[in-house]
Amino acid sequence: MFLKVMNQEEKEKFLELIYKVANIDGEYAEEEEEIIDNYKIELGIKNMEETASLEELVDYFGIKNSSLKKIVFFETVGLVNADDKFEKAEEEVLLLMHKKFGFDDREYEKIINIAKKLQSVYDEVFELIFG
Repeated sequence: MFLKVMNQEEKEKFLELIYKVANIDGEYAEEEEEIIDNYKIELGIKNMEETASLEELVDYFGIKNSSLKKIVFFETVGLVNADDKFEKAEEEVLLLMHKKFGFDDREYEKIINIAKKLQSVYDEVFELIFG
């Protein structure tokens, strides 16, 4: 929904970042794969090229405007929460983004909490429809 504000380069870098985060714990969960497939459709990208390290991608977005940083962080938190597991490596990525994106602690926590609430709503809707 928010990804429309990105230019083509940002879309490609975002998809690469999200893919690397999904695989950071060594487990590419079905939920994460589904989210990435949906991002590919939304972004109009069929194939993702690896161009940078995770840290370089975080740095890339770290110099973007505040709204774009919040979008990237929000979407990353959603991906991390998708498989209902929160691994140490995932926490470290979020903390790296927190630092590089310049979020204060209140802003960081607010985005995380909103992403969790949204995931809860999605879970309820899924259960209602398919449960």
